Amino acid sequence: MKNIYFLLYIFLLINGVKGFIYSENNRLYDEYKLERIFHGVNVVYKGYPWHPNIDRFNPETSFSIEDIEFLKQSGFNAIRLGVMWPGLEPYINQINTTYLDVLEKIVNMCKENDIYVILDFHQDVLSNKFCGEGIPDWAVFTDNITHPFPYPIDKPYTLNKGIPLKNDCNKHNWITYQFTQQANKAYQDLYDNYNNIKDKFIDFWRIIANRFKNHKNCIGYELINEPWAGDVFKYPELLVPKIADKKNLEPFYNDIVQGIVNIDSSHSILFESVTWDIYGVGFEYSPGNRNNKSILSYHAYFPPNIFIETSFKVRKKDMERLDVGGFLTEFSYGSGNTGDVKDLEKAKEMVEMADKYLQSWTIWEYKSFFPITGPNKGFFNKDGSLTNTYYTLSRPYAMYVEGNIVKMGFNNKTKSFNLVFKPNYTINRNSKIYINNRLHFPNGYNINILPKLAIKYVKKDNYLYLYLNKTIKTEIVNILIKPIESHILT
Repeated sequence: MKNIYFLLYIFLLINGVKGFIYSENNRLYDEYKLERIFHGVNVVYKGYPWHPNIDRFNPETSFSIEDIEFLKQSGFNAIRLGVMWPGLEPYINQINTTYLDVLEKIVNMCKENDIYVILDFHQDVLSNKFCGEGIPDWAVFTDNITHPFPYPIDKPYTLNKGIPLKNDCNKHNWITYQFTQQANKAYQDLYDNYNNIKDKFIDFWRIIANRFKNHKNCIGYELINEPWAGDVFKYPELLVPKIADKKNLEPFYNDIVQGIVNIDSSHSILFESVTWDIYGVGFEYSPGNRNNKSILSYHAYFPPNIFIETSFKVRKKDMERLDVGGFLTEFSYGSGNTGDVKDLEKAKEMVEMADKYLQSWTIWEYKSFFPITGPNKGFFNKDGSLTNTYYTLSRPYAMYVEGNIVKMGFNNKTKSFNLVFKPNYTINRNSKIYINNRLHFPNGYNINILPKLAIKYVKKDNYLYLYLNKTIKTEIVNILIKPIESHILT
């Protein structure tokens, strides 16, 4: 009898994990086995109070219910939300539960509007102490430093309680500070658990996981944004692509995941390589060997990602080798208000390639928020008008499909959309395509379905719902949507 109970427990455990987003054959699925595609935005507030204004809309710093409703209407179904350690633990061992409450309110507002959330520990240059953000100021790093900050890129900066002055930080692009001796040693301290800083970081993630473990609209936990290689002054070989992934990040991620899964084994883990692994990551396996609960998070900026399609091909091979899902969690080709036509064309190419390789994405960033490390252009100008980013990224796509997607694409010139998928007749749900009638189909659209009677459809607002006709089962369904041309009488 005990063996029966044990087998039943294992069965429920294995099948229960699929109540949340999971990966299979490098694709993302939900609890109903619907294949999911996500289009979304980053919502990362890099300074006090470490979260956006959730009370009312403004074009620069809010993420209110008005923002969320706008995103839903525009076809965006995901956000990458910064969960900031200084917001959670401003003083050592003092947890700010109000901060958690605000994050949870954002997640709940998103849930009410069918928007999924990636919870992202966001950092750039790791700390305020190095002209960045990430780890709280109370963290103590090694004092085995031969030169003051920001050696070797400049003469010593004036410090106020250990923090460089803003005017000094503004002397250089924030990325430059990644190459300072102190920042490098601090990253290595984190990976090596100097002064128990890694243990504290695991505690941070355990608190986050405990609060959000029951939220099914959370895609998962992104362990750390754009991790640096470590101390490249002491270990210069870490600058060689793939080396840091294997030597520092893989064991670091395994330790974090072990801490998280003791609290929450249902949500997926998103993990990144160093940013210059443009020809393949160095990981040998997914964090904790949880392949169906692991998603390779990757970014695309110009440079280093000069050849856009090559970037997707490389990541596809990484995902296949590791047997994990994938998610383009940051890119920023052409954020509109520069008016740079070439940038906008790059942005279109990026999302077209994402469609071709069936990849989900979140653009950097929704609004300017708190641009301490780099400018954020976003969807809105200061007067509240929309930038070209919005018009470039709000586009037709299959939000979820009752089966497996074979092909998906939107031609921005002809305004035609094509979806090909293998139907799964056992799911008993539907498929959902986002359209944006006003922007792309002001005169309406025609639908061509092959086989002709394979699908019944319903048009509702900016969505097209597809229902499988179970009396005519087929291996492939092909949907083609074309705009109705205007007819002007003279």
